[in-house]
Amino acid sequence: MSKSLKPLKFLKPLRSLIKPWKVILFLAGCALFLLVAWIAVCALRVQVIRIAVGPEGGTYDATAHRYMSILKKKGFDIELVHFDNTDEIARRVDDPGSDVDAGFSALNLDGNAFRHLVSLGEVQVQPVFIFSRNKAYRSGVRTFADLRGSSVVLPPERSVTSQAMLEIFQKFRVDQRNTKITFLPLKEAIDELRAGRFDAGVFILSADNPYIVDLATDTELTMNSVSDIDALVKTFPFLRRAVLPSGIYDLERPVPAANVPLIATGISVVIKKTLPPASVYALLEAMSEAHRQATYVSYAGEFPSYAGSSLAVHPLAPDFYRSGAPWMFANLPPGLANLVDRYLIALLAFWFLVGLRQRFEEASCLRLYLIQAWCGMVLRRMDRGLAQGKALSEVQRWMLEKVAHWVDRDDGQVDLKGLLVKVKAAATTMTQPQNRTEQP
Repeated sequence: MSKSLKPLKFLKPLRSLIKPWKVILFLAGCALFLLVAWIAVCALRVQVIRIAVGPEGGTYDATAHRYMSILKKKGFDIELVHFDNTDEIARRVDDPGSDVDAGFSALNLDGNAFRHLVSLGEVQVQPVFIFSRNKAYRSGVRTFADLRGSSVVLPPERSVTSQAMLEIFQKFRVDQRNTKITFLPLKEAIDELRAGRFDAGVFILSADNPYIVDLATDTELTMNSVSDIDALVKTFPFLRRAVLPSGIYDLERPVPAANVPLIATGISVVIKKTLPPASVYALLEAMSEAHRQATYVSYAGEFPSYAGSSLAVHPLAPDFYRSGAPWMFANLPPGLANLVDRYLIALLAFWFLVGLRQRFEEASCLRLYLIQAWCGMVLRRMDRGLAQGKALSEVQRWMLEKVAHWVDRDDGQVDLKGLLVKVKAAATTMTQPQNRTEQP
């Protein structure tokens, strides 16, 4: 041995203590401990869902807060990301590099342009509200062409409302060349309209939004219904018909005085395709709980619905609407449910292999039992024959060798070994007299 290895001689006494099987068992135990610790960390880690919403006080913001209260009870942490320009929401959710997981959309989105985006379904209908000052429009607004030449206030230019209204205005030749169109933050736009600084304002909000309630009950303003609703719905795919019931805001006056036909747009929840299943099911459950009741312009059970979405629907959504969330996602912690879902196939394969191994072991035990029973039967028959003075035949001697070979390999067959010794001794004793008789 070289001099460089001489200092290691003190390790030689440890070789007898360190057995290979002990090392393997120790490493397996460490791996199992790390696996259990990792599963525990994944199960206990709080899942975060970031939802993109519009300006504070808007319908998107109010809806997301309802989701937040529901999802927090399920163990999720919700972060709201506000956008004044709501047309940015879909792009941010679609961006693989952004930290936004979900958001809202009110327009038909092109699935080819938003490749990383899927829909969980529509959750509500938001009417297009046209409010005008009584002094500016004595007969009210009966068509969007009536707005030409007036001062009109809209939410921020890149909001969904303004993008949709500018597209509709073009059909009526209403633009900034012939009409004073001003874009302001939502709250400021409503305050300025109520203060009389604009002739009219157009907003897409839920019918029960506090801003809409204030505008509808303002005696200086009129809620208008355009006469060409059917033509608008057929021209613009993102529009539909809605009816606001008479007296919904005030039964005594009543406000409104009669049913008001309105154009409206459907609101969808959109998410990243890569959102984990536990988060998807949690959002679907929050949507069902928040929107299953009747609203001012929809019936109970009408929403949420995945019919009518222009985007591809998430593959889990149709099954959820039919039968709800699977037991695993409804009862396990979100992190653990995601973990089980991700490795379920591997776990099933492992379970199958373990079960297959157990079946082989059971088959091997049955084989050993049958061999043991056969050997015992053969030895007992031989013992009875020898006791009656019958010598072993050639076939019996061959069978005795096979039995002896098997019994010698199995240390646990004490009874058979004793019976084997007895039979061998009796066969030998019976053979010796025959040999002496045959000698001349």
